Amino acid sequence: MKTVAGLKIRNMTERDFPDIDDVDKRITGREWAGSGARRASSHFWGYYPPLSFVAELEGRLVGFLIGAMGGPEYSLPVSGWVTTIGVDPEHQGQGIGHALLKAFIEVCDISRIPSRLMVPHNEAFEKMLLALGFERGHLVDYVRPVR
Repeated sequence: MKTVAGLKIRNMTERDFPDIDDVDKRITGREWAGSGARRASSHFWGYYPPLSFVAELEGRLVGFLIGAMGGPEYSLPVSGWVTTIGVDPEHQGQGIGHALLKAFIEVCDISRIPSRLMVPHNEAFEKMLLALGFERGHLVDYVRPVR
């Protein structure tokens, strides 16, 4: 997939949090309710900064990916996990999510650990993941509704 010209992918820093929350608001269409702990940016310090990236276009943050280390809690090998990924709706379909995932995969490959993520069923996103070399894993989501 060809990405938009001038796209820059770099590691996330604390200075990016307000812009990450702005992009997240444009994706969800709402302000975060309650405390700041519910903001997308709040995930950053609880996870693994070297696996977290932002996408910039013309000096403006247009996407983000927050990564974590995990696996043993699911009886899996230590892996890099994508915990949150988002692209500004104005810029979706331009290869920005693809570029963010490629940066994440590169760090995981250098670290010699698998890359993992869990997402709601989405055929278009699944197609992109398969094109990037992901395979379906062993985790299955079970939910018991409130009765």
